[in-house]
Amino acid sequence: MTAKDLIAFVESIAGDGDRDTTLRIGVLETRLSDFAEQLRGARAELGAERGLARTLEEALRTERAGTARLEAALAERETQWAATSAALKEIQPALDEAAVNSALLDGSYIWKLIRPVVRLEVRARGLMRTVSRRRRRIEEDAAEVAASGLFDRSWYLENYQDVADSRIDPLRHYLLHGAPEGRDPGPSFSSLAYLEAYPDVVGAGLNPLLHYARYGRAEGRAVFPSRLAGPAAAAVPPAAAMLAEEADLATVKASALFDAEWYLARNADVSADGVDPALHYLWFGGQEGRDPGPRFSSGVYLVQNPDVAKGGINPLLHYLRFGEGEGRALTTTLVSEPALPAPASPSVPLTVAAILPQLSFDCGPGEVAFGGGSSVIGFAEPHAHAVATLIGALRLARHLSGPRGLGLLWSQAAGQAKQALDEAAAGVAADRAEILKFSCAGAPVFADASIEAGDTLRLRLDATGGEARVVAGLQYGRAGLEVIGACSVVEGAPAFADMAMRDAFLPLLLVVTDTRGRLSDACLLPFPCLLRGGSHHGEALACAPGHSGLEAVRRLSGTLLESWREHGLRPAVGSIDLDLTGGTGAERIFDRGLRFWLGDVLGIAIRPLLGEDQSDGAQWLAEAAFLTPPKGTRAPVDAPVLRLPVDGVPTLQALFRGPGPGDSAFAAFVAVRPSDCKPSWMVAPPAADGLDSLQPSGLAPFPLFGGGPARQAMAGERPWPAALRFVDPLARQGVEWVAPFAPEAPISTLVGAAAGALKPEPRVSVVLSCGADPLYFAAVLEALALQHGLRAIQVIASATAETAPDMLPALRRHFPLTGHLVLSGAETARHVRYNRAVELAEADLLAVLGEGVLLHDARTLAAFAALLAQPQVASVSCPLLAGSARKRDERVQMVDAGRFALPPGQTDMPPAPAPLSSLLAALPPAAWPMAAPSADLFMVRRHDWVRRGGFKPGHDLNGAPATAFWQKSARDHSMNLVTFALSATLLSAEGAAPRPPAPDRIVLAAGHEASVTASRIVA
Repeated sequence: MTAKDLIAFVESIAGDGDRDTTLRIGVLETRLSDFAEQLRGARAELGAERGLARTLEEALRTERAGTARLEAALAERETQWAATSAALKEIQPALDEAAVNSALLDGSYIWKLIRPVVRLEVRARGLMRTVSRRRRRIEEDAAEVAASGLFDRSWYLENYQDVADSRIDPLRHYLLHGAPEGRDPGPSFSSLAYLEAYPDVVGAGLNPLLHYARYGRAEGRAVFPSRLAGPAAAAVPPAAAMLAEEADLATVKASALFDAEWYLARNADVSADGVDPALHYLWFGGQEGRDPGPRFSSGVYLVQNPDVAKGGINPLLHYLRFGEGEGRALTTTLVSEPALPAPASPSVPLTVAAILPQLSFDCGPGEVAFGGGSSVIGFAEPHAHAVATLIGALRLARHLSGPRGLGLLWSQAAGQAKQALDEAAAGVAADRAEILKFSCAGAPVFADASIEAGDTLRLRLDATGGEARVVAGLQYGRAGLEVIGACSVVEGAPAFADMAMRDAFLPLLLVVTDTRGRLSDACLLPFPCLLRGGSHHGEALACAPGHSGLEAVRRLSGTLLESWREHGLRPAVGSIDLDLTGGTGAERIFDRGLRFWLGDVLGIAIRPLLGEDQSDGAQWLAEAAFLTPPKGTRAPVDAPVLRLPVDGVPTLQALFRGPGPGDSAFAAFVAVRPSDCKPSWMVAPPAADGLDSLQPSGLAPFPLFGGGPARQAMAGERPWPAALRFVDPLARQGVEWVAPFAPEAPISTLVGAAAGALKPEPRVSVVLSCGADPLYFAAVLEALALQHGLRAIQVIASATAETAPDMLPALRRHFPLTGHLVLSGAETARHVRYNRAVELAEADLLAVLGEGVLLHDARTLAAFAALLAQPQVASVSCPLLAGSARKRDERVQMVDAGRFALPPGQTDMPPAPAPLSSLLAALPPAAWPMAAPSADLFMVRRHDWVRRGGFKPGHDLNGAPATAFWQKSARDHSMNLVTFALSATLLSAEGAAPRPPAPDRIVLAAGHEASVTASRIVA
């Protein structure tokens, strides 16, 4: 091989190696690229894992922190549990003892009496939750109205003085009363104008300012300034005013009640000026009394709806937007009504809307039909005496009906249009009318009249002549004078008529005609509520003793009308302050008809008196009681103010005659049963003053006149009641007697301002009789030991040698240091035993308990001591209760509560089982000055008792030791109080009847002017 060949061979071998190397390098590079890609993927996965790890670490730290907090809380709860367990161990013996006492109490006499109180409390809580929800809703609305910036408290109180006098929050008053009455919340907002401009707000039933604050402002609705605001009031935006005016104008033009041609034809001045008739009517014509068409009378609408006239609202616009939906009457204009056809012969039967549908009127020549609104009364010659009587009665009825008595009265002759009735015609007695009596010959007589279910008046009439008569009743309603009933009266049988009165407080016109409709006579029943079954029937019987029901109504009605005329046809009371203590909202003073009569007819305001109770229930009750009369009808500002309890209503004599004669501002009241308005007693106040300061929780036992001086009685004048109190002894259960006030209430609640006399706490000596039953005696001592509010109690018990060993253990157990037994023979007189016990008394105050009298209220003696600390009080007592004699009957009854003084004329009253107890059971929890308390329970000052002779030989009518203490105290003008804020139990043997009640009356004698005087009312 040559060198050349060797070189070539080497070169070939080198070329093959380079190719292999290149291939290997390529493979390595490919593998390297794959490894790099895998490395990048692994790094990405590692980053994700690390992020997850960090998240898990953060969550772990959070969980650990939460666990640490829970462990700390658990440790704290364990500490609290340990402390609670330790405290429980400490009080466990006391709880065991309380359980034993509770088991004993369940079977005790006291618990049986007060157990129903707990049940009533559970029911009251449900009511309070409902009241609280309503209260929260009102507060939310008030917050929105206040935040609107349009409610001005100062402006509201300045422009509405009655709100300022009532002390009710002005914002709450506007929400609940002001807006519905058309009052404005401030100078820059008119409630009525807003409702007029936006009828949808009326349909929604929302308060106008509340609607504006919630929706109207955001919707861009306009507001209008108050009519009461001066020049400083905010001006109405021109654009908003224009829009509102255009809306009003469109509403009037679109109505079928507006006739442009008719309006121009009857208003020449408008036609001559070339003014748009709709615009003229909207701006001027409506308030001027012009009619927009033949089918609508502006003047009559404004007269029948004084609220529209007062608000300055266009009558047709109001009717279209509000009145039609509210059911207000639509009255056509007089000139549009067709005339009655002229008779073609001397007498042509003329059929009209007669009193009785089956009858027709025969209106002859020269005779005129009379009526009011759409009601035809009868026809007669224009100058007949019956017409003068009718007009006088109508005029009086209109005055007594207030805003409802403004309907149109008319007369219409045959062939002529209706004419307004001439009420000033000659021969008409101004505001005079016969009362429930027809004076013409042959007219029926009223044999009976009563108010039945609801407001139905039932009349019984007897014929006095051979000719048949028709008697109809008319009364003013929302649509004017309306016929409410009628009947035919023929000889030989009594006639009855049921009349659906619109309101029992508004007068009733009674008309008698012949069967053809010719008017014979008319009379008036000015106050239907005085009839039997009416709310004020008790007043008629109380003020006219010895007279029948109808005669009593006639006499009292005549007296009331005379007094009304003397006061210028205005009431004698300016406003009523209503004490709401103990009220529920179901009392008669909340009756809608009565409130309309007081506010809209008489113009008398009602202002609630809340006192210290500011709870949700009290606020709700105050809002319901508040009453503001419309402007223009308010009573005189200088008239007296009458304060009433919530269960009372003012008498008609108080409203029309004012305060009665006497030296005291207090007035009498009549106790009336709510179910049938039947009266039982008239209770007159004592001549002594200072009763207000002795009452529980500020209650006043009698109506009270303020703002007017008392006057002396004229010759033959008797005081009259100022209130009717609707109380029912049959409806009161043992709960109300046993615990009139909650047992946990402080003593200051029971005695009012007299509670300050308990500082320092007094000492009392108690004298009692052991009796024959040691168990009863032990119960009496246990109740005495539970009395609180006293520094010390000394017990002096009278016993015989036979009973003393059984009584002594209980006395030593309850009163080991201050208990004493006085031994007497079995034949020793009771007054001697009591007087011996009194000799051992050491305290200044002396309490006497009869046999078996248990003080189930732990506040009894302290309350007695507080009242007795007043210088005008001579003794204090409370009613005694006893369980029913029937087995399994837990009811209680009052068996003794002291004695009333009766007028001398009632000494021959027929005996009754317990007339006094029936009245006292119905009286509210007040302190009443009596002629004498119960002889089984009273407290006196010891030195006064000894000075006035203590017990005397003999017995009173109830078998108790006699004493002259009560009469001597009365002669010194001191009061013997019986407080119904407390009661005590008279224990009796199992199954035995309770002790008979004490005599219910004593004759009014000299010195008893310091006592309540009761007059029995016999229907």
